[in-house]
Parts: sequence; structure tokens; C-alpha cells
Amino acid sequence: MLGARLNLAVLALCGIFSQGIAVNRFGGNVATPNNIAADVKSVLGPKLSQNATIALPGEPLFDELITRYSDYDRPTFSVSIAVATKEDVQAAVAYARSKDMPFLVQSGGHGLTTSTQTVQNGMQISMRRLNYTIFDPETEIMRVGGGAVTGELANASYALGYEVTVGSCPCTGVMGVGLGAGIGRLQGMYGLLMDNIVAITMMLPDGTIERVTAESNPDLWWAVRGAGHNFGIALEAEVQLHPQVNDGMHYVADMEFPISKTVEVFKLLNLISANEIPKQLAFFITGHAPGPGSGVPVINIDFVWHGTKESAREHLQPWLDLKPLYKKEEYVNWASLPWVTYGGLNNILCSQPGGQRNFYAANAATYDISAMASLWNDWEKMSIKYNGTAKFLLMFQTFAQQAVKSVDPDSSAFPWRKGSEHFLLIQASYTDLSLRAELDIWLRQWQTLFVETSGYGRLQQYVNYGHGYRDPMEALYGYDRWRIEKLYGLKEKYDPDGLFDSYQPIRTDKASLLAAARPQLHTYKPFGQGVVDQEVLHTEL
Repeated sequence: MLGARLNLAVLALCGIFSQGIAVNRFGGNVATPNNIAADVKSVLGPKLSQNATIALPGEPLFDELITRYSDYDRPTFSVSIAVATKEDVQAAVAYARSKDMPFLVQSGGHGLTTSTQTVQNGMQISMRRLNYTIFDPETEIMRVGGGAVTGELANASYALGYEVTVGSCPCTGVMGVGLGAGIGRLQGMYGLLMDNIVAITMMLPDGTIERVTAESNPDLWWAVRGAGHNFGIALEAEVQLHPQVNDGMHYVADMEFPISKTVEVFKLLNLISANEIPKQLAFFITGHAPGPGSGVPVINIDFVWHGTKESAREHLQPWLDLKPLYKKEEYVNWASLPWVTYGGLNNILCSQPGGQRNFYAANAATYDISAMASLWNDWEKMSIKYNGTAKFLLMFQTFAQQAVKSVDPDSSAFPWRKGSEHFLLIQASYTDLSLRAELDIWLRQWQTLFVETSGYGRLQQYVNYGHGYRDPMEALYGYDRWRIEKLYGLKEKYDPDGLFDSYQPIRTDKASLLAAARPQLHTYKPFGQGVVDQEVLHTEL
């Protein structure tokens, strides 16, 4: 291990997402598990609505509420509040602040960033009971509650004959996804999820509730679309829906290719991307060991076409010419789509929470063929070596860009409208904690190679795919000086105490206990020359 332990609080949403976190950083009497139980029920309880619930450790509901997709560097809680109204959220936050108690707001519980680990023995505010959807047929706008997950938004929209961009995983929170931009299969047609949000009702750091729009508060509207986790709690979003294309039906082909065809697979992906992917088309590339159809380690190409089977054929044929080991074709509606794609992987991601899931990512302009060949060969070797004691997920996403790039890139805090042709994700899952250091080194080496071969010359990341403090803030929010200065200024205006400064935070002097450590935490070395910082970060609050 290089370096000493960092004896400090490592700061911190499916989409992978948590939507808002607050941590006491400036001293005070922090509530502890020993003194919170009686106090929270007697003081906070009478202020909550009748449908809200206070859950404490040892109670069955508590374990259910605090379950997360990953236990890697996770937050811990002394109490969970299942809120049922916007006023419940205000009351819970006010109570936590009065006790100098850290809190985390959770909808889907799929946030992967390690920065949330600052919340230790804190309060969880579960938003899931605020999962309503209310549709206005005149405006074609759907009001979505702060606890809804993307599958609920998709199902409600589909039932009414509408659709909109949502994330590919149906159990991630709508607000966590949308506050970070919201990529997805339909973005070529409708843009990012945030491009379809016309208003967000936020609880701001001062406790007030404000309906934020482009007209009512242009600066805050700019910030909450792409960096919204830093500015409060999203209580409701108003989402512009679109009449379904092709009656909401999608043609899906899952194809399994042997690792020996890595070069051909990624050359074809590059060729298709260079010619502009049709706006109806999306690709997911995942590693399966073994593949559900072939029974051997494979590259799974998930081809999703929002249109008729007949119109998909010309775009599918080049893949068939590569002669996949296995192919499964389906014609499914939008609501069913997440559950049948890429070998049914979402059935695992949404139904098997917990365990250690360490995750790194990077955007790429193109797939580097040499890097891909090395990666997939190494992935196969690692899968064989660890033989189930650790599992390695490769997931790459290649989406159409037409509607995304049609929006002014300076119109929001999301910086990568022209810098996210492909999303590269790599994850190790395990339960044996002794594997942590060696697997983290392996993952970080590959992220380093992703960056070096990305075509961008630097790390660029979708904010909801950021690892945490190992990545520079600019990778999430842009390298343009004006962007960072604007975010800093708005952060100082709306959240000077850094109350919402723990999910992919905008770092100001007040907000970051790790400011001095940042240079060594995101230094890259050429692949194969080792990793700069191999120390394990310890949270001691």
C-alpha cells in the first residue's frame, strides 16, 4: 500500500442514482445511534404526515429501506424516514439539520459514486412513496413524483400511448437520472431526459420549495440540469411526453460473439458510428461469462431498433454477416424492453442488491481496436481466474446523437453534448473484502487506458457514471473555465454551507475536505506502469 491512511471523511444517486445528500462538516453535536431513537419519534414524528414512517435499526422496514444496489463504500444510517409528502421532506431535513445529522435522499438506491460514504450513522430520507405520475392530456406533460423510478415513468407513459427518453435500467430513480442529464435509447429522437423536463420543483438548501423553470430562474435552471444533485432535493419533475412511434414497439436482437471476434465487432461499431447512427437505433455491448445462449464467454451485442422489423433488417444485416454464435430476436413494447435486452441483465441488476460493486467509466469518441482486443481478452482471463468469487461486468453504450446535439451545448451544466459518443463502463462485483485492493487496481488500469485511447485526450464522464473522488471534477462538469466559475458562483449563492455537496460535488473551499488530496487522487499513469495511488481510503467520521 502506498501512502498512509487518509484519516478524513471521504465526501459524497440507477441511473445507476441518489439525488441529494447533505453532510455536517463544520462541527456541532452530531446525532448518534444511541440517542436518536427516542428523540426522532417524539420530536420529528408529530410533524410528519400520517402516511410517513420512521424506521429504526432492528425493524424489518429499516433493512428494506436502506437496501442499495452496491455496498461498496456505502453510506450507513441510524434512522430512515419514508416520506409521503413534500412537507415531510422539509420536516425531515429540518430535523436532521437541527441535530447536525448527515442525511441522504434516496429514490432508486443505484448511485454508484463512492462520495456518498460520508453519510455514516445518518438519516436516510426514502422518497419511494412519492412515486406518483399525473398526466395532463392537453399539454402532454406528466408530473412525476420525486420517488418514481424510470420503469414507472416508462410504464405510465406507454399505457397512455406516449414515450420519452429514460435510462436503460428500470429501477433507477427518475430524479437522480434526470438531474445528471439522463442518457438512454431514445435520445436520438427526443434528446436527454433533462431536455424533456420543463419544470423541476426543488427543495432548496434554505428549506424553501421552488418550482424552477427556464423563465422563473434561468441560472438555477441551467445548473440543475447536469449538476442538480448539488442544489437541493427534486420533489417533482414535469416531463414533456411524445406520442409513441410504431405503437411503442421495438425490434430487439441479442447476438453473442466469441472473444476471438472482438476486432471485427468493434470495427463494425466504429463504422456504424462514423456514418451517424440512425436516430431509432441503440447498441448495448456487454460481456457475459458464460453467454446465456452459447454457454461460453461472449461479447453480447444488443441491437435495439425503435421501428418495424422490416425497417431494421438493413441495419441488422452487417451483424448477421459476422455470424454470431447465438441470436435471439424479439418484437416488444417499450414497457417490456428493459427486461428482455442484453441477456436479461436488468433482471439481475434490479433484483440482486448489495455486495461489493466497484465501478469505473469514461466517455469515448471511438472504440480503440487495440485497446478493445486487450480488454476483452483480459476480461475473459479474469473471469476464468476468479471463477465466480469475483464477477466482471463490461457494459458499453452507443446511442444515436441527433436530438442531443441539436440542443445548444451551453444551455445547461451538462458539458458533453459533443463529447459522449460512447459510454464505457467496467465493474467488479465480489463479497470477499480481501479482494478489494487488487480488483480496484485492475479496474483503474483499464479506466486509464480508456482515457488514453478515448479520442478526447482527457477523462470525460457522464456524471452518474463517475466513480467519486478519484476523478477530477472537471471530468464531470467540463473543462471550460466559464462552466466551473458559473457553477462555483451558483453554489456559493444557493448552498454556501455545502449542504448538498456530497454526490459528485462541485468543490469549493468550504465544501471539500479533500481539496488538498485531489491532485494525487486523479493522477493518471500510462497503462501498464502501475497505479499512482493504491491506498485504501478509510472513512472515520
